[in-house]
Amino acid sequence: MPAGHRLAEAATRALGGGAGPGITPGPDWVIPQVRWLHEADRLCPPGGGPPDPGRCAPPLDYGLPGLVDWPGARVGHRLRALRRHPLSMDLAGNRLAAWTALLGEDDQRDFGRDLATLGVGLPPAAQLGHVAAPLGVTAWLPVVLSWPARLVAARNHPAA
Repeated sequence: MPAGHRLAEAATRALGGGAGPGITPGPDWVIPQVRWLHEADRLCPPGGGPPDPGRCAPPLDYGLPGLVDWPGARVGHRLRALRRHPLSMDLAGNRLAAWTALLGEDDQRDFGRDLATLGVGLPPAAQLGHVAAPLGVTAWLPVVLSWPARLVAARNHPAA
C-alpha cells in the first residue's frame, strides 16, 4: 500500500472511521497555560483598568489543578492564587508554551502577512476586525491575540 494511502487510512481511523472528528472541539483542546491566561484575562480584561481585589471573582471556566473555586471568592484571592499556580506566567517555561501556542513559532509573521493581504487597503488597525467578522470571532479573537503582550510578555518585567 502506498504511503499516502496508509496515512489517509490512519487519519480516517483517528477521525472515528470517517464519520467526522472523534471528539468535539472544546476545553480539552486548550493547553493548560492558555487556560491559565483565560482565567487571568477574566479578572484583568483589556481596557478594564486595575482589578478591584474586593470584587467577587467570576466562577472558573476551566478547572486548573490545585486552584480552588468557591462562591464569593474575591478577585484579589484569585489573582494571588493564579500568580502562585504552577501554570503561572511568572515561570519562563509557561510563558514559552503560551507564547508558542498563541503566536506560533514565527511570532505571527505569516498571520500578519495574511491579514495584510485580506485587508488590503484598510489601515492595519482595521484588518483583524475585517477578517474576524465573517468568521464570527470578533468577540474573542482580538482579546486572545492581546494576551501575549498583556499577560505573557508583561510577566517578563518585574513591575508587571
